[in-house]
Amino acid sequence: MLERLVREADIEHIILAGDEQIVPLLKAEFPKAVEEKIVDVLSLDINAPEHVVLTETMEVMREYDAQNDVEKVKRLLD
Repeated sequence: MLERLVREADIEHIILAGDEQIVPLLKAEFPKAVEEKIVDVLSLDINAPEHVVLTETMEVMREYDAQNDVEKVKRLLD
């Protein structure tokens, strides 16, 4: 069901948030196609305010995009 949702919603990137005990258990249950879309795992409190979650996830995506851009440029130059 999760894999279908990710596919139908055209979700390209996933950021998980949770403690170091639950995240590995959660990832182990994901289908491979879903797990491959995980770009980072954040350690956020379950009660973190929405603006903190948004700020943290946006920073992760900026870093992810920047790294992908660097890799694309390197491939073009090779």
